[in-house]
Amino acid sequence: QLDASGVTSIRLDATPAGRPLYEKFGFRFQFRVHRLAGVPRIAGAARAAGAARAAGAARTAGAARTAGAASSSSIEPFQWAHWDNLIRLDRHVCGTDRTKLLKKLLVERPAGAWIVSESGRLRGFLMSRPGSSAWQIGPLISANESVGRQLLVDALRRHRHLSVYVDVPQDNLPAHAVAHAAGLTQTREFARMCRGQEHREQLSGLWAGSGPEKG
Repeated sequence: QLDASGVTSIRLDATPAGRPLYEKFGFRFQFRVHRLAGVPRIAGAARAAGAARAAGAARTAGAARTAGAASSSSIEPFQWAHWDNLIRLDRHVCGTDRTKLLKKLLVERPAGAWIVSESGRLRGFLMSRPGSSAWQIGPLISANESVGRQLLVDALRRHRHLSVYVDVPQDNLPAHAVAHAAGLTQTREFARMCRGQEHREQLSGLWAGSGPEKG
């Protein structure tokens, strides 16, 4: 149906059992996504920023100064005045236009959306929503590590008495450090796959996905 409609790129998150089936239909592996789950520990969430900084200790002094400046940014509730900048950042990190998906998530639960600005520029955003067995934290998109850490720590604090899922790319080590410091553990793994025209995210800016049913 998608081929007949002229869709040039089809992507999905496959379970390990489903991956061989999709490969038969021409889907190619891109990267792994780990589902981290649990009830966040408030003490762990408070220490998570330090854990993530340790994971990035090998970065240059210039990058460290940039992260330090970003850490003073404040988290604010999303307002529709932020919309154009939010879409611009998301397209830059994800390499594709997710306008319809993000608008649907915002309309369904506007209270779950938060942003971080630096010098008047939107540098990161996070959304969350309730699921049948846990709260889904994500998508979380960030222009740099400091903002991503700031948003994820804040989300874990706000959900500290609730079961949560955070779907994190395997290669985003700072995001894993924050989640593990808050007591979350890996429960599932998905394979991001693509059929047709290739699209690639900047995984350092993708701190959490929206769940395999939404991408």
